[in-house]
Amino acid sequence: MDDLLQEFIAETRETLEALSGEIVGWERDPSDQARLGAIFRFVHTIKGSCGFLDLPRLARLSHAAEDVLSAVRSGTRQPDAATVSAILAIVDRIGEIVEAIDAGQPLDDGDEAALIAQLDQRVAASPTVDAEAHGTAIIPGKSARAPKRTVRLSVDLLDRMMSGVSDMVLARNQVARQLRDAGDPKLEAMLERLSMTVAELRETVTLTRMQRIDALFQALPRMVRDTAAAVGKIVSLVIEGGDVELDREMIEMLRDPLAHMVRNAIDHGIEARADRVFARKPVAGTLRVAARQAGNLIVIEIVDDGRGIDADRLVEKAIRAQPSRASEIAGWSEARRLDLIFEPGLTTREEASDISGRGVGMDVVKANVEQIGGRIALKNEPGRGLTVTIEVPLTLAILNAVIVEAAGTRFALSRQVVEEIVAVEQGALRIERFGAHAMAVVRGRRMPMVDLPSLLGLAKPEQVTLVAILSLREGMFALGISGVVETQELVVKPAAPAVMAAGIYAGQMLPDDGMPILLLDAAGIAARAGLRFERQEVVVEAEVVVEAPRALLFRDVDGRTRLIAAEAVGRIEQVPADALSLAAGRWWVTRDGAAVPVSITRAADPAAIRTILRLQLDGREMAYPVIEAIEIVDLPEETIEGPDGTTLVMLADEPIELVDPLTLFDVAAAPATRPLCLLHGSESGWMEAFLRPTIEAAGYQVVRHTRPGSPVAVALAMEEEAGTAPGRVIRLSRHAGSGLYRGDRAALVAALQELRA
Repeated sequence: MDDLLQEFIAETRETLEALSGEIVGWERDPSDQARLGAIFRFVHTIKGSCGFLDLPRLARLSHAAEDVLSAVRSGTRQPDAATVSAILAIVDRIGEIVEAIDAGQPLDDGDEAALIAQLDQRVAASPTVDAEAHGTAIIPGKSARAPKRTVRLSVDLLDRMMSGVSDMVLARNQVARQLRDAGDPKLEAMLERLSMTVAELRETVTLTRMQRIDALFQALPRMVRDTAAAVGKIVSLVIEGGDVELDREMIEMLRDPLAHMVRNAIDHGIEARADRVFARKPVAGTLRVAARQAGNLIVIEIVDDGRGIDADRLVEKAIRAQPSRASEIAGWSEARRLDLIFEPGLTTREEASDISGRGVGMDVVKANVEQIGGRIALKNEPGRGLTVTIEVPLTLAILNAVIVEAAGTRFALSRQVVEEIVAVEQGALRIERFGAHAMAVVRGRRMPMVDLPSLLGLAKPEQVTLVAILSLREGMFALGISGVVETQELVVKPAAPAVMAAGIYAGQMLPDDGMPILLLDAAGIAARAGLRFERQEVVVEAEVVVEAPRALLFRDVDGRTRLIAAEAVGRIEQVPADALSLAAGRWWVTRDGAAVPVSITRAADPAAIRTILRLQLDGREMAYPVIEAIEIVDLPEETIEGPDGTTLVMLADEPIELVDPLTLFDVAAAPATRPLCLLHGSESGWMEAFLRPTIEAAGYQVVRHTRPGSPVAVALAMEEEAGTAPGRVIRLSRHAGSGLYRGDRAALVAALQELRA
C-alpha cells in the first residue's frame, strides 16, 4: 500500500502542474470541451483512487467537483466565473492535502466543507455516474486502447545510464579510429553493426531524460492570471515552442528563474492601464514566453511590451549605495549599465511590494542559470518593452559536430548551424575588406564575415583558407577558419562558469582522442562581433495623408464612458490621498510643487480621487478626475448636438459624450450625489478589482481611502478586520457557507440596497 500511495502522489503532482493552466484556459473559453474533459478525467481519477487508498477527504472534494463538472458537461449548469473559481479552490486544496500526506503532516480540514458548499450553491446534488459512463462520454465512438506501460525511475539512475552510454560512444569512436588504420573489412562490418546498436541505445537513453518544455510552461497561465489580478493589470500570455525538448533536470532548475522573470515582467515591466493608454498602447499588456532550440542550446525568451528598464535610475541607485563607483560607471556602455540589475540589492522600484521590488532575485536568477552552464541576456527598449533571453545547454547531450581549426586550436561547431564550408581559392567565394571589417561574397550573396582567430585573440590574424557559412535565426554570416578536421558525434557537457561567461561557447566536448575541445556558440560569436542582421524593406511612395484628430476614451467618475481631445491631456497621473486638499472653496491637487485646481463636477467624493488627467490649455492647468483611461481613438469628423447642449460622437455605433476642455476651467465644484462605500483593510485591492462594478450598480460611490470626517455610508471589510472599519460595516467571509461569502454578488447587492433604503 505504501508503494501504491507513493505512485498516487507522484501521478497527482504531475497532473496538478498541467491542470491549473487548463482551468484558466477553460475560463477564457467555456465551450472548450477538450479542456473540460481533461479536468473531469483528473477529478474522476482522484475519486477512484481515493476509495481504494482510503483517503476520505480527497474523495469528498473530488466527488463534489466531479458532480459540478458533470452538470456542466451535460449542459445543466453554466461555467461562470464563480464556478471556475470554486473548481480552482478545490484543485488547490487537493494539492495541499497530497503534499501533507507525502510529508506525513496533519492538515486542518475546517474549510473543506465551505469549499464544497461553494460548489453546491448553484446546482443540486446530481446522481453519481459510473466510471464506464464517464469514460465513454469523453471520447464517443472510439474503442478503448490498452494503456502504455510506464515505470518511474530516479534521476540519479538516469544520470548513470546516460553517463554509461556517453562513455560507450567515446569508446566506439576510439575503436573506429583504430580499425580505420587497420583496414580489416570484417572488423569494419562488425563495427558498423555495433555502431547502429549504440546509436539506438543512445537515442533511447537520451529520450528517457528528455521532456517537453511544455512541462515548464504549464504553470504560467495560472501564475500570470493571479499576479496580474494582484496588481490590477490585464495581461495576455502567449506561449510558443512548448514542443521543444529539454533535459528534465534542467527543467526543474529553470522553474524558479522563469517564475521570477514572469512576475517581474508583470509587476515592473507592464504599465498600469492608464499609463498604457496614454502611451498609445493596448490596455491589455502582452507577455510572450517562447522556447526554441539553437544548435546545442535551448533559448527561452520572456518578452513584454511594457516600459523597459530605466538604466539611469539603476545607475543613480548604484551610485547612491556606493558613491566611489561614480567615475567607473560613467564610462560604461548601455549594456553594461543594464547589468547592474543583476547586482544584489539593486531595483528600480522605490517601494517594495508582495511580488517584487526588494532588490533580491535577479542576482539569484543569474547565478542559477550560470550554474547549469547557461547565460542570461537583456535587450532593453525604453518605452517599448524588455526581452530577457535565457540560454541553457542540453546537458549530457550527444551532438553531431564539425571539428574545425583556427590558429592551431581545435573547436567544434554544431552541424545544425553549418550551411556549407567554402575554400577561399574557389571561384564561388570572394572576400572584400573595408578597413577592420570584411564581407564574404558567396555566389553573389553578400554576408558579414568574422575572423575566428582575431575574435578570440589567439594569434595575429592569419590567412583565411576556409569559410564556414553559419545560419542563425536572424540571418547568415561567414566564419573564417584555417581547417576542418572531421565530423563526429560528441558528448556535450557544460563548461566552467568562467568559460561560459565569455558568451561565445555553448559547452565542451570530448572527441575520441581524449583531448577536450570547446563547442562554439554561433549566436554568441555574432553578438560578440557586433553583427547586425537587418531585414530590407521595400519603401512604396504614397500620398500624404492628414491624420485624423485623436481623442482619449476614458471612464468618468460617474461610471460613464466619455471622450476628450488627446491634445488637451498633458499626462495621466496617479495621485496619493495626501496630494488632495480643500482650500478657498475648491479642491486642489499638489503635484511637482504646484497646486492644480480639480474639476469635481461629477465627483461624488473629491477626497477619493486617485487618477487624474492633467489638462493643459494656453498655459493653464486643471486636473480632471477619472476612474481609468481606456484607449486612444480617432475622433470622428461628424458630431451630434445633445439636448442639453453636450456634444456627442458616434463610436462603435454608440453615442459617446465629447468633453469640451474649454468649459472645464470655469466649472464650480458640485456636491456629492451618491453615498460612499469604503473598501477597508488588506483585501481592499481585491474588492475593487472584483466587486466595484457590483457596488456601483447598487448606487454607491466606491472609495478605498477617506479623510477624517468624510461621510462614509457603509464599509466593506473581511470578518477579521471589520472591527477597525468606520461606521456601518458589511462583513465578508472568505469561505462559502459562513456569513456573507465575498464571491456571492447577489447577497452583497441585497445587503447594500437594504442599508441604502
